[in-house]
Amino acid sequence: MQMVESTPGRYATTSYSTLRLLELQNWVEPFPRHWHDEWGIAVIEQGVNRFWYRGGWHDAPAGTIIVVPPGEIHDGGLAPDPWAERMSYVPVDTMEMIAQACSERRQPLMFASPIIRDESLAAELRALHRGLSTPDSFKPDEGGELQVRVIGTLLERYGSVRVDVPRSDESVAIRRAKQFMGERASTRIMLPEVADAVGLSLYHFIREFHKRVGMTPHAYLKQLRIMIAQRLLCSDDPISEVALEAGFADQSHLTREFHRTIGVTPGAFRAAWPVQRSTFER
Repeated sequence: MQMVESTPGRYATTSYSTLRLLELQNWVEPFPRHWHDEWGIAVIEQGVNRFWYRGGWHDAPAGTIIVVPPGEIHDGGLAPDPWAERMSYVPVDTMEMIAQACSERRQPLMFASPIIRDESLAAELRALHRGLSTPDSFKPDEGGELQVRVIGTLLERYGSVRVDVPRSDESVAIRRAKQFMGERASTRIMLPEVADAVGLSLYHFIREFHKRVGMTPHAYLKQLRIMIAQRLLCSDDPISEVALEAGFADQSHLTREFHRTIGVTPGAFRAAWPVQRSTFER
């Protein structure tokens, strides 16, 4: 994680996996014409970003999304008042992977307009950027799932990507996914593996699971592991072993997620249930 600051305003960069993340606050300096090797996806948070792109001028006010393809010459920040944005630079192969997750086939990526007005999607992109910019906010699988879901929604609504038509037996597929994860919760499970097992594209699986279950697949799997840990904590096994048996990376991972979900540490939970500990049988 690296951060750089300059004045006037605030210019901060971080990185998450293969993504580069940029945050500008109270920015007043214009950027000269340039291009990037990655896709640029920005959410304007304050003021208006006036920029030149494909031979014309565009004004992106607060709450709008800007999408600039790789290799496209543009400038930015030619505005009379300070402005702010959150920018995600997404590698070409990452965008292609997300597009393929929508339908299990490679597709060309295009957008009809560089400016998108969608308040709900802008809020999701802003939350994704904020989470990915915060150290230890997401585990890698969780951050990857959110990228597929949020950027996949952007591609579906405003890009050229075609999403697989929903199947009539989706509810059956989601039930099978829950069973699949329940049987393997204590092992290493990758979401593409679950989606493939139930016959859905990764993006469609993530979207439909959240819609029908009320939580993301990653959150559901984490809850399953918390429940396994609760049962195992009623034994005399060391908490470090409980963490591994329940599918967590280590004891600190278990402690962090257990406290976030249950409200107490695994040790405090164990101490509060002495009767169950003494009567626990495997």
